[in-house]
Amino acid sequence: MARLATQQHGVVARSQLVTIGFADRTIERWLSIGRLHRVHRGVYAVGSSQLNQRGHWLAAVLACGEGAVLSHTSAAALWGLVGARTAVMDVTSPRGNQGRRRWGSVRLHRGRLALRPIRRLLTEAGASTKTRSPLEDRFAAFCRTHHLPPPVANVLVLGHEVDALWPAQRLVVEMDSFAFHRHRAAFERDRARDAALQAAGYRVIRITHRRLEQEPGAVATQLRALLAANVA
Repeated sequence: MARLATQQHGVVARSQLVTIGFADRTIERWLSIGRLHRVHRGVYAVGSSQLNQRGHWLAAVLACGEGAVLSHTSAAALWGLVGARTAVMDVTSPRGNQGRRRWGSVRLHRGRLALRPIRRLLTEAGASTKTRSPLEDRFAAFCRTHHLPPPVANVLVLGHEVDALWPAQRLVVEMDSFAFHRHRAAFERDRARDAALQAAGYRVIRITHRRLEQEPGAVATQLRALLAANVA
């Protein structure tokens, strides 16, 4: 159960616990002693009732049953396209009639999603290598050389254009070029933007031409660790 909860941002569904062998009476006992905390009907937080945003999103999806997915504004927030501006979480499920209803913080949309074209669009977006500077071109080539997944280049995140983004990992890379960032105003603007992104749950790393030239192995190792790390 601990391993499952770790993989799922601290939440599990009752059906999952039954599938891996826990009896209903065991689940009820864990609820009574506080080992599990009810988030939605049939969905529990493990160990603590405190969840991060991704935990709340996944709990909402699990509560809506098989085939449900995060959707609408909530999905856009997950991908870093907008901020998580509301406590209401949108979920779309193929089960039931068309329309939508709401209970608590979950707004359920009923309908079928054409996932194949959505996946194709996401793949194309993730493979984008359109850049605006030689340093950004060098970083795109660096990712290919070191077999790192391709980031999205020159994309807006919370109103800020960032040089490279891995949306699912909420990891931002900014290219620090002395030619464009040497004056005080640019320095202050960059730090203010970094702070705003970090406050919204993104991790920001700055990479210079010197590091790509002289420390490529160290940079690649650092990026792999950041991409593999759990996102809060």
